Amino acid sequence: MLINGTQVLISRIDPVAEDQSVLRGSVVSSSSSQLKVAFPEMFDEVGEGEWRLDIGQSSLIYERLREAVLSLQHDPNVYERASHANPQPIMVGTHLRDVLLRTFQPSAEESVVHHGLQGADEVAYLSRDELEHPCKGAAEGAQFGAFKDDMRIQSWARRYAQQDPIIVEGDPVIDGLNVTQLRAVASMVGQRISLIQGVRYFFIEFASLSHPYYAIFSAAWNGEDKNYYRNGQIAQGTALRGLCIGTAFEHQLQVHFEVPHPILVCTYTNVAVDNLVEGLAQSGVKPLRVGSGTGVRSSVAQYTLDYKLSIHPLAPELQRLLKEIEGRYCEVEDLKQRLKDTERQTGQRAQQKADNMKRALLVKEANLGAIKGKQYAIRQEMLKDVLGDADVICTTCITSACMALKVTDFPVVFLDEASMSTEPASLIPIMKGSRHVALIGDHKQLPPVITSPDALALGLGLSLFERLTDEGVVPSVMLDTQYRMHPAISRFPSSEFYDHALQDGTVDASGNAHARLSPPTSQHLRGDEVGNRPSVVFVDHSGKESKKERSYANHSEAHIVMSIVEDLLLHNPQLMGRDIGIIAPYVAQISLLTRMFNRDATYRQRLRDVLGDHRAMQLANVEIKTVDGFEGREKDVIIFSTVRNNLGGYIGFLADRRRLNVGLTRARRGLFVVGNLTTLESGKRLGGESQSEAVSDNAAPKPRNKKGKDKGAGSWRRYAKYLVKHGLVVKLEGDALGEALHGNFKAAKKALEVAA
Repeated sequence: MLINGTQVLISRIDPVAEDQSVLRGSVVSSSSSQLKVAFPEMFDEVGEGEWRLDIGQSSLIYERLREAVLSLQHDPNVYERASHANPQPIMVGTHLRDVLLRTFQPSAEESVVHHGLQGADEVAYLSRDELEHPCKGAAEGAQFGAFKDDMRIQSWARRYAQQDPIIVEGDPVIDGLNVTQLRAVASMVGQRISLIQGVRYFFIEFASLSHPYYAIFSAAWNGEDKNYYRNGQIAQGTALRGLCIGTAFEHQLQVHFEVPHPILVCTYTNVAVDNLVEGLAQSGVKPLRVGSGTGVRSSVAQYTLDYKLSIHPLAPELQRLLKEIEGRYCEVEDLKQRLKDTERQTGQRAQQKADNMKRALLVKEANLGAIKGKQYAIRQEMLKDVLGDADVICTTCITSACMALKVTDFPVVFLDEASMSTEPASLIPIMKGSRHVALIGDHKQLPPVITSPDALALGLGLSLFERLTDEGVVPSVMLDTQYRMHPAISRFPSSEFYDHALQDGTVDASGNAHARLSPPTSQHLRGDEVGNRPSVVFVDHSGKESKKERSYANHSEAHIVMSIVEDLLLHNPQLMGRDIGIIAPYVAQISLLTRMFNRDATYRQRLRDVLGDHRAMQLANVEIKTVDGFEGREKDVIIFSTVRNNLGGYIGFLADRRRLNVGLTRARRGLFVVGNLTTLESGKRLGGESQSEAVSDNAAPKPRNKKGKDKGAGSWRRYAKYLVKHGLVVKLEGDALGEALHGNFKAAKKALEVAA
């Protein structure tokens, strides 16, 4: 079926030759036997005969982006003043126009050129002063947003926004949070708009600790006490570190607000939305996942809007009306057809019959319209009930423009992955009556992907998050501690991409890594004399790459990746397939690995022989994605297939520093980087690829200056040097390669022979 919004051209034979008479429209709905198309204007009846239908791209996303930008012209304050006696939801525009449009105002003293904070290849990390500061200039004044009238909240926020917060009697006891996390949450509560410079693999943890924070906003508005806070202490027992944040705020906020609106939390990707929903649900918060069925993880299906509507008390009545509408629609269509047949007949009797049928048709259409109106009213009531019952609404920025979320406005909006989203996409959820917004992102990781040079030249490659950070007016807090990975995994990324500005929260007071992050057992992670295994290894091989149309694959490397997964599942009984992720920069390599894992009968049989039938079932849960597809994700073990091995030393996409940053920071316990060290050490960005293939170039805003600029290949050279220096390279050649590829299989086969 076609996606709603898909553009179509309707012509007789050739739409190019018939340009003036071609009908242009967009798909409204489709089924296996029916297609409904909406046209921008009326036209004469098309008549009978054959017609040609040409299908284009969906304009739905474009229209949503365009509507969001145009919504900036709406001032919610005007609507509020006009409806002061009888306040109504705004559902369009934002109370933050003065901040968002500050540098676009005609009265501005000088024209402001908006640019990225840093180019993709700039090595130096920005100073803390640039990434962390209080509100300035235009952001001052009405900065307190949705909670400006609650003095206790504002007092708490002002005091805990300081480096050394002043603690007063009655403040909630919040354990397990560091100073910057407290300051970040204080900024999100106290400021009507704020930026959290959460290095992406740092915000995952921050998001987990903030989940109840989302909830207490909603709980306060809905007059609910979720009993997170008991006897002056935070309720314990949660598996997610820092989930006590929201419990303390629940005690602070209680029932001061009666505005029945949940929090709207949006991210750029469906994967990140599902992660948030799972974390929220585990913490006892009531999330609502809004999105299409194909983009939603099965584990969060019970939290989806569709599921909630299906179990609503009015669902049976809605289904009954839908069936009645379908039946009455068929009756109307049947009567229309019989009327046409009757009108072709001649004679007074036929004319009388046609007149009777017309009157009957008017009655049936009126009845159908009435039933449709009732069905619409019931669905709207169901939507309001479901949305009102949720603490947090979770969806992507684009999907936040769906009709289901137009039944109310959202005064409080949080945007995660804000540095990945284009500015128009970020504006979509903000333009839903927001008065309190927080954006979380990291300019050192993936930017918006823009493939059009014209759009890039006009500034679409710059996210709203990065623009506001560059302007330096919106208050900003930098999170400086990561809680995801073993410190051995974070060591190089922290040095290379963040200038040692970040700390590890995964070590105890003695500096030892937490036991939960212990490296897995693997033939490639070779322990030292006392048995300590490394968490990082580079598996060096000489298998050559091959070009697949505009992409690259490496069959030898794919076999090595398969052997690593096999070895991990064999020697780590507690490690599940869902705990392993495989990433690669090239779609061709992703396709090759997916085919080997899921459809190669020989490999599947071999893995059953080595692992056993039950254990081999875990392979179906191993996730294989591109580097971009793993942004915002994490796994216990990551296998990074670098693919490239050629005499010229060309590494293409790998030379993008931000994608390297993402690739090296997805693993919690173990990181296996597979590739050819010589190629990566001498890496050249282009040459083996055309410029158009370097999507990472098009996606990146141009750097402001040349100072500190360095091609991403330099990062690979430094990484290779780091790996060699710390003895983290395993060379696979000759017998070592044979043992890695076939050792477990031979051992399993020998064991069977002995048993027989």
